[in-house]
Amino acid sequence: MTRIPDLERQLVAAARRAERPAARRRRGLRLFAVVAGLVTAGATTAAVAGLLDQGAPVPPARESRFLPDRLGGSEVLALRVPDPAGGPAWGISVQRRGEGAKAVTCASPARIQAGRAGVIGRDGVFRDDGRFHPLAPGASASGTCAGGTRLGWTVLSPMTIAASGYSGDVGDPRVGGCREPAPARTMSRRVRRRLRHVPVCGPDALRVVTLGFAGPAGRRVTYRDRHERRTAHLDGSDSGAYLFVSRVGGGTPSVTVTYEDGTRCPGIPPHDVADVPPACFPPPGVPRADPRRDAAGRPDAP
Repeated sequence: MTRIPDLERQLVAAARRAERPAARRRRGLRLFAVVAGLVTAGATTAAVAGLLDQGAPVPPARESRFLPDRLGGSEVLALRVPDPAGGPAWGISVQRRGEGAKAVTCASPARIQAGRAGVIGRDGVFRDDGRFHPLAPGASASGTCAGGTRLGWTVLSPMTIAASGYSGDVGDPRVGGCREPAPARTMSRRVRRRLRHVPVCGPDALRVVTLGFAGPAGRRVTYRDRHERRTAHLDGSDSGAYLFVSRVGGGTPSVTVTYEDGTRCPGIPPHDVADVPPACFPPPGVPRADPRRDAAGRPDAP
């Protein structure tokens, strides 16, 4: 009997044992390469999409004497408008408060990222961290409010707000921000005291924001200032929402809404209500208010 076959089997087994760690190392290297590739691809996708890192949410506003305490639903309308300097687009955030006869619906401009309304950490907001901060339910913001659960025909004067998109209380130390330059004589003593440590926004940190709701029959909105003329087409959805965002320095803009029957109405409030054509108060497609009904939509008692 020879021991050569046993020796051969032992040598083969030893070779296989030596090969297994190398194979495991190769598999580990391949797995690491795949994971690293996925991470790199994710970072590249985020960079290409222009997404900002997410930061802490904008906190709820302090108590308000004018709005119901109970929060309802919220949504972001489909409308998107680019910022003159790039970054997340602008849109309209809608929040509802209260119920029944006390229901209130509010609309505010905001920066939008991945379908969420928020602000950017710039212009003093959140210490200029460059992140996207989503709006928490009930966050402080400027805009328009109407009774009921829907926004109907609404025209607003243009607002000058920070390019960060934050239009809430700039005196709130939880958020920060800068304020619109305004002469001290136009502010009350209380306001001057509250804003004494809030920096003034530079020209590049401000935007002129014009938004409104033309109603379901609005078909075209034309915006003009000293620097540009733009036209937006409407399809009647979202109560005919429109939004324009411009740099400051273009003067007071004018906005004209054209309705499906050809009627043309101002898209921002005129200085004198007598300047509103009779056909625009209310405009086509918007039912005239019934004085016999109360705020809850019920007929008044005889």
